Amino acid sequence: MELIPIFANEQNDFEKGGLLAINFKIDKKDKDEYHKFFDNWSDTSYLLAFFKSNSKDLYSGFYNEITIDQAIDKTLDELDFLKAKINELVTKGFNSKEINLDNLFQPLKPMDYKFTELLETKAKALRKISSKPWLRLYAVRLAKNLFVIT
Repeated sequence: MELIPIFANEQNDFEKGGLLAINFKIDKKDKDEYHKFFDNWSDTSYLLAFFKSNSKDLYSGFYNEITIDQAIDKTLDELDFLKAKINELVTKGFNSKEINLDNLFQPLKPMDYKFTELLETKAKALRKISSKPWLRLYAVRLAKNLFVIT
């Protein structure tokens, strides 16, 4: 297992925050979890296979019985939102009050209302982008504005 830097501040100083990802390195071709997430969920063949094997969830009523094509579009929209948010963090810096990693990644459990070290977190699309967002990017918070994608 290895931690792969995704981005840090201008000086590559992770003490001031940043984003890392785990690479389990089962073989040399393995990607870290950050790149695996974005590669898999942007691959329409992967999405088609995924939603075909989970089609009963789409028709269960919770998601208003959407089609597989609609599910693929919804997933790609949510993925674009997450990608844009992370790119905005990279270009604007991630220690401002308006936009930072602590705002993007929220506690996984509702009972965890206080940000602490080693807190399990998730990032997802806003409801205005997608009603009932389902795509999640999971991370562990190591320190203020410092996360590891799991």
